[in-house]
Amino acid sequence: MDILNNDIDSSEDIISKSDILVSQFEIPMKTIERGFKIAKKYNKITVLNPSPVLEISDGIIQNTDIIIPNEVEIYAFTKIHVNNLKSAAEAGKLFIDRGVKAVIITLGEIGAALITEHKQELIPAYKVQAIDTTAAGDSFLGALVSKIDIEHVSFENLKDAVVFGNQVSSITVQRKGAQPSIPYLKEVKEIYK
Repeated sequence: MDILNNDIDSSEDIISKSDILVSQFEIPMKTIERGFKIAKKYNKITVLNPSPVLEISDGIIQNTDIIIPNEVEIYAFTKIHVNNLKSAAEAGKLFIDRGVKAVIITLGEIGAALITEHKQELIPAYKVQAIDTTAAGDSFLGALVSKIDIEHVSFENLKDAVVFGNQVSSITVQRKGAQPSIPYLKEVKEIYK
C-alpha cells in the first residue's frame, strides 16, 4: 500500500510536532515532495535517503536538508566515482549548489564522507569482519538521525552523528539478518564506550 498525498496531509499535525522527517524512494515522489514541504513549513529537518535510485525532483531537493546516498547512488546522480574525500566533495557540491545543507556519502568499509558548503571530512569506518550487510545502510541512517542535535545542527554535530552511525552499522554487519542484527543503544555503549 502506497503512502499518498492525502496520508501526508492528514499527518500534518504529527509532522508539525516532530523534529525530523526522513524519507526514501520506496514512497511516491509526489508524496515525499509534499511531506518535505510540510516539514519545511514548520522548520523541521528533512533527511533523504535516495534509494532505490530514481530521478530527484527539484521540489524534493529544494526541501532537503541532508541527503545520504551510498557510493552507487551518488554515481547514478552525479556520474562521479566517489572513493576518497576529493571525489566526495566534488559530488557533494552538486547537491550543495542545489540547496542541500549537508551531504553524507556512505562508502562501505572506507567510512562516510560528510560534505557541507564550507567543510568536508572523511569519517573512517570501524574495521570489523562483516557477515551480513543487509541492514547496514538502514541502521546507519537510523543511528545518525537519532544523534542530530535539532537545536544546533552543525558540522561537528553531524560528524558525531556519522561516527555513531558507523558504530551502529559496524555492529549490525557482524550479525545475520536485518532487524535482529541492529544493536540496542546499551550494546553500542558497551562496545564503543
